[in-house]
Amino acid sequence: MKKSGLLAFIVCAALVVDMTCYAQQPVGIVTTNSPTPYGSPITLDDARSVMEAAVAEAKRINWFGAIAIVGPPGDLIYYQKLDNAGYSMAAQGKAYTAATYRRPTKVFQEALAAGNNVFLSFPGLVASEGGIPITINGKIVGAIGASGGTAHDDGLVATAGARALK
Repeated sequence: MKKSGLLAFIVCAALVVDMTCYAQQPVGIVTTNSPTPYGSPITLDDARSVMEAAVAEAKRINWFGAIAIVGPPGDLIYYQKLDNAGYSMAAQGKAYTAATYRRPTKVFQEALAAGNNVFLSFPGLVASEGGIPITINGKIVGAIGASGGTAHDDGLVATAGARALK
């Protein structure tokens, strides 16, 4: 009798685990069976290169804001507030979101706009364009966040910075 009880438990557990694979995915979220792996944290020299590219783009488009670069777990590596920018910490929040959730913050902004509000319960998530993961050799080494202008302009600045290491 004990063997049949154990067997029934194992079969039920397997069915429950198997059913979770068929759960509906949230609308507007990029899902992948193989998420981008993390690499060694971005170095300070690389963070400086990323910051220089982001600041150059900011000046090109006449943008005034703050830029944050974080490592893979979202820890602050480099931060710069341009002249005349506000004192918001949104740039660091965007960088944290991009690093820890492994995708650009624009993905969450678009999903939220499409009516998927499940993200409101995600810890530390900022659903506004301007956070981009930084990858080297296909691995996430950190992320950049830019905040202070329109979401589109924040995205331009962050993208320019993230592309500096490619």
